Amino acid sequence: MSKRGAIENQASYRADAARFFEWCRFNLNHHAEKLDTADKERFESGKIPKYFLDVVRAAWSTNLKNHLPWDEHFAAIRRALTNPSDYDRWMNTSMHLLQSLPKRIRVTVSGEEKRRGKEIHDAFFSNGGETRLVVYLRVWQSQRRALNKLIIKAWGYRHKVAGGASVGATEIDVERMILSEAEATGSALKATGLPLFLRSLWETDKTLIVKTAAGFERRVIPNPDRSEARLNRFLIKLGRALARTKKRRALPDWLHGVDQTERFIVHGWCESITVDNEHWPPLCFLTTPALTRFLRMCKVTHSKLGGKDSRTIERAIQRLGLVRIPQGRIKYVERRGGSFHFS
Repeated sequence: MSKRGAIENQASYRADAARFFEWCRFNLNHHAEKLDTADKERFESGKIPKYFLDVVRAAWSTNLKNHLPWDEHFAAIRRALTNPSDYDRWMNTSMHLLQSLPKRIRVTVSGEEKRRGKEIHDAFFSNGGETRLVVYLRVWQSQRRALNKLIIKAWGYRHKVAGGASVGATEIDVERMILSEAEATGSALKATGLPLFLRSLWETDKTLIVKTAAGFERRVIPNPDRSEARLNRFLIKLGRALARTKKRRALPDWLHGVDQTERFIVHGWCESITVDNEHWPPLCFLTTPALTRFLRMCKVTHSKLGGKDSRTIERAIQRLGLVRIPQGRIKYVERRGGSFHFS
C-alpha cells in the first residue's frame, strides 16, 4: 500500500470509529439496559457479553444501511440528481417539505442512498468490521468506567473493595461516602444511607431473603456487622465532619474535587466535544505526545491543561483505565490560522 493509501486508510478507520462512538451516545445505553443482571455486571466490569455484541452488531448493521453521514448524504443527492434543475429544487426545499417533491425525484434519491448505504455497510464488515466493533466497544467502555472514577472523586468518595456501596461497578467505602456528604452539606439528614448504615452497626439480628426450591424465604441470623466500637468511631468522625464549616461545598465538586486535565481527557475521550468554542476530536485517537501538545495549545479559560508532561498524562490515562484505538492514531498536531490540524 502506498503512503497516501495508508494515510487514507487510517483516516477512514478513525472516521468509522468516530461515527460508531456518536451512535453509542444515543443508542448503547438503550441496549445495555435490556441485559440480564449477570450480563450487565460483566459489561460494567469491562467485558463484552456475546449476547450484547450480537445485539450491537445487528443494530449497527441496520444503522450503516439506513443512515448515511451528512457528507455521504449530500454526495448521494448530487450523484442521483444529475439534472441541475432537479438538484436545485431538492436543495432549495425545506426538509419537512421534501415529501411534496415529485415522486421520481424522491425515488431516485432514495435509491442512491440505499445503494451507498449498502456499499458502506459491506465495506465495513469486509474490512474487519466484526473485530472493530469489539475494539470500539472496549474503548467506549473504558470511558464509562473512567467517568465513574471521576464521579467518585467529585463526590469526595473513596474506592474500596467490599466497601459497602458502589458507583457503577466500582466499589466504594460507604463510611467515606456518608462523611463526605455530611461534611459538604453540614446536615446528617442529607447524608445518603446514614440510617441504614447506623442500623447495620447496632442491630443484633440481620434479615436475609434466601431463594429456595419453594421460592423465596425470609431468614433471621445474628448480625455479623454489629460493632459498638466501629459505631463509636464513626459517630466521632461524623461529628467532626458536621463541624467543619470550611469544608462546605456543592457536590459533585467538578472544579476542585477533580483534576481538570483528567476531567477533560475523560469527557473528550470518545466524543467530539466543544470547549470554549474550540472543537476537539475524540482524544482516544491521539498518541500521548500529540495529546500533550494539543492540551498545551487549547484555550480553556478556567483551567491550565498544558501544565503536565507526556509521562504524567500517560500515567493518568493508565490509572483511569482508558483504552485507545489500536491503529490510525494521530501523531502530529499543529495550529494554523486559529484552527487545529491533525495528521
